[in-house]
Amino acid sequence: MKALIELRKSKFRVVGTGEVVKVLKAGNASHVFVATDAEMSVVEQVLKLCQENDVSVIQALSMKELGAACGIQVEAASAALLKEARKRTKRKRD
Repeated sequence: MKALIELRKSKFRVVGTGEVVKVLKAGNASHVFVATDAEMSVVEQVLKLCQENDVSVIQALSMKELGAACGIQVEAASAALLKEARKRTKRKRD
């Protein structure tokens, strides 16, 4: 899965439902990952915003695996890759 490989390698991602909601509201998410074992009450807003903003949702990992894929040592219910335009903006600031 190409998006999963990009998630593992990318510096331009956000991890955690709160951060994912922020980038979705700002229109800056290209792909969203939702853990298969995440509580629906936790990711419900993420899924709704993905549908409203036509952002693809990938459900392929457990919370533990998603956290590991993002390089963190705790579980994650959701994560997002940032859009290309957002990546270029962020790079200019660095």
